Amino acid sequence: TTKHLQAKDFKLTPLKYWKSEKSGANYPVAWEISVPSEQLTLKSLPFLDNQELITNKSTRVTYWEGASEFKGEKKGKPVSGKGYIELTGYDGILRE
Repeated sequence: TTKHLQAKDFKLTPLKYWKSEKSGANYPVAWEISVPSEQLTLKSLPFLDNQELITNKSTRVTYWEGASEFKGEKKGKPVSGKGYIELTGYDGILRE
């Protein structure tokens, strides 16, 4: 099932940053995710820190996207999974 969450319903806390040598962007690549109403706490950890895309020849956007694993607890029981995270806006303002 799905449940719509508003911003006040969850908390995201960066746990680890990775700084790109190519773009200089500093990405929060690991997170703690908390949804108190669901008694859910997860840690998101990237499979690789360097999952940055620099698209100077196409969209001209630099961003981080990639595979991550999730581990935590829901209502006191262990949960885990795999997912995908995309981080934009860490390389400064968009340029035309």
